[in-house]
Amino acid sequence: MSADDEARRKRERPRISPETLVAHIDEHFALDGGALDVGSVVEQNSYDDRNFYATTTGPGAAAYALKVHNGVESEIPAFLECQCAMMRHLLAKGVNTPRPVRTRDGKDWSVIELPTSAMNTSSDDAGDGGEATPKPKTRAHAVRVMTWLPGIIAERSDAVPHLPAFLFRVGAFVGTVSAALTDFYHPGARRDHLWDNVNALHVRGLLRAVDDEGKRALVERALEDFEEKALRRRDAFRVGVAHNDANDNNILVADDDGGGADDASPRPVVGLLDFGDVVETWVVNEIAISAAYFALGKDDPIAAVAEMVRGYVSVFPLTDVELAATPTLVRARLACSCVCGAYSAMEDPGNAAYLLLHAGPGWETLMKLTDAGDDALLRAVDAAARRDTRVPSSIRRDE
Repeated sequence: MSADDEARRKRERPRISPETLVAHIDEHFALDGGALDVGSVVEQNSYDDRNFYATTTGPGAAAYALKVHNGVESEIPAFLECQCAMMRHLLAKGVNTPRPVRTRDGKDWSVIELPTSAMNTSSDDAGDGGEATPKPKTRAHAVRVMTWLPGIIAERSDAVPHLPAFLFRVGAFVGTVSAALTDFYHPGARRDHLWDNVNALHVRGLLRAVDDEGKRALVERALEDFEEKALRRRDAFRVGVAHNDANDNNILVADDDGGGADDASPRPVVGLLDFGDVVETWVVNEIAISAAYFALGKDDPIAAVAEMVRGYVSVFPLTDVELAATPTLVRARLACSCVCGAYSAMEDPGNAAYLLLHAGPGWETLMKLTDAGDDALLRAVDAAARRDTRVPSSIRRDE
């Protein structure tokens, strides 16, 4: 996905009211618990789509996640199919995700026509001698319904302290996801995606959104190291389908008072959300991306990354080559997140608060990891990982 595609995703974010969405879903989906209660609809955060929580009105009311896709992905049915297939695959493997709900006619999504910001004027609309009346243009958007997963997001808070045992547990969960996906393939995952770490160099095309020269230099350093330490070794990396965004807002932990207060009893991880960045990529990117986000705001991001990787390899071992590239891939993701956040906020200022959610901590963490150097991070990651068994470099999937 090019910079132009990224901008188009912002321009083609759906414009829809809760009333319109509920009416559409009640027409096209037969939900357990009856019709949706429009008064229960609460919008959730999203970069390019529109996400909502809603419950039904009938006895035994059920909760659902409602998703209206942006105009770009709505035109790519293979990718929408891939997301649904991946969730069902993970559920079958024991990894908790939302469960896609099929429409009344057995499809994974419905389609709704929504107005755009553009106007369409046709001479057919003009009366005799009069002027044509402008009418809003419309665009088709895919609508999906999924079961709502109970729990709280893994973002650091008093309820979810990011202590070492918790970070290990999250890393192990991400490893479980990678292990479950080793036998999953879908052609819809083969796509050119800006948020695929393989395409990290593409963010250079968005650097105009970053005014600070010091920050631009941090990004350039990360991209140069990526080119030297990762891209040139790409043939040695295993390739597979990845969730590609297991950050602290997309991982759920148990919502109870029984854990999390200390390092001896971290909250259990109970689910994985948001499959909008699924892509076929280097398998090692899964943990590099997750660790990048869980390192944000930490006094010692190196220790946080090392604990995440240690948890990951306890379930899904990395090869020596993959392990050596992990520090560089962590920084590449941070660079992409910071630059894309700045660019997206420039294109969609009304959603800037969410789009810049990771920006401040992202720049700070990128600076700390850059100052420490990849060797320091690699030593910490390698020392942590070597406490667990790893597979030899010869065991890998071909691209």
